[in-house]
Amino acid sequence: TRRAHRLAADAFLLDLPPYPSGRFTGRGVVIAGGGKYLPGAYVTVRMLRHFGWEGPVQIWYLGPPDRDEPILAAIAEHEVEYVDILAHPEASKCRRLGGFPDPQRGGIHPAFELKSFAVLHSPFEETLLIDSDNYPCSDVQGLFSDPQYKSTGGIYWPDLPHTERWTQWRFWNVGKHGPAAGLETGQYLIDKRL
Repeated sequence: TRRAHRLAADAFLLDLPPYPSGRFTGRGVVIAGGGKYLPGAYVTVRMLRHFGWEGPVQIWYLGPPDRDEPILAAIAEHEVEYVDILAHPEASKCRRLGGFPDPQRGGIHPAFELKSFAVLHSPFEETLLIDSDNYPCSDVQGLFSDPQYKSTGGIYWPDLPHTERWTQWRFWNVGKHGPAAGLETGQYLIDKRL
């Protein structure tokens, strides 16, 4: 199974089209969250603006049930665009954007997949993804000019130690760096061109 997935990943990379010049521009923040996560998204937006982020912010959510009009009205005062993932033309090509049955949890598995989809399809060439429950404590603008980010095209943060087993470092063919921890998927900065 591992070999098959690695071969599929290699085939995918070999078949990538050229970078779509003109499709992505500028810098922006993408927040994944709707429904019960909207209050947290409101706090995230307020913290971004409080610490000086003047750039564009998008909140991506999963369809009409994830809209809460009073909270959206409060967030709108801070110049935020709302994007319904399920209305996006590429959404129909994805298997699991709306979550899926999870017998171990006794319900629907959260739709974590929407994060990657939102970053990929946001209009920003440089995209900072922030989960709706991750709150900036300083201005995020400096991240975009960090020398290491400029050379590698990404900034990733560690998660808690118990998440290391989820990251499966051996599948990525990279050595561990730093303390035992997985990658925090609730925040990362990526330059799509790099």
